[in-house]
Amino acid sequence: DILFMKFSTVLATETGSLLTWDYFSRLATIPRRKVRLFLDVLEEYGMIERLSPFVRDEKLETGLHDRFYWSDLSYICVLLWDLYLQWAMRIRVLENFLYLELKSLLSPENTLWFYRKKSQATIPFLIYDSLWDTILPITILERDTIAVPQVFRSFHDLYGPSVKRYMVFTHSLNDTRKIWDTEIIYRKCTDM
Repeated sequence: DILFMKFSTVLATETGSLLTWDYFSRLATIPRRKVRLFLDVLEEYGMIERLSPFVRDEKLETGLHDRFYWSDLSYICVLLWDLYLQWAMRIRVLENFLYLELKSLLSPENTLWFYRKKSQATIPFLIYDSLWDTILPITILERDTIAVPQVFRSFHDLYGPSVKRYMVFTHSLNDTRKIWDTEIIYRKCTDM
């Protein structure tokens, strides 16, 4: 179905986005009912997976929508084709790759989440270790900078005692810094 392929391509360009039917309906110019049907089909056949939000304070954090990732990177690469060469699309694919890698490495006491404040500041991945009650925030930066991402600062204000280290993937930086007596590890994306 041509409409389904159009929707799937739009979905591929928005990998890691919040799953909101209105947004995808406007983006793909198809009815909400079709968006829901297509998402159900992709989920039923295991092509996309949902990642739930980490919410402890509903006044500050939003937990209305899940994010989605593809269960296999080949789906994205086929759908994006020439768009993959654009840096913005590579970041989306990299984020999806990171999701798949983190998910595969989780132990039973770990849970993978994402974090989003009502101000829309987002940390793509949080690994929560229930055994030690610790959180590992992980983000990807599109530019090389050792500046601490602002979202880490606000997250640290709320959950600092639970965070033992932060992790940042960048284009070409390898470094380790310390702030708030907590390690921030910067790694090149090619080191993954």
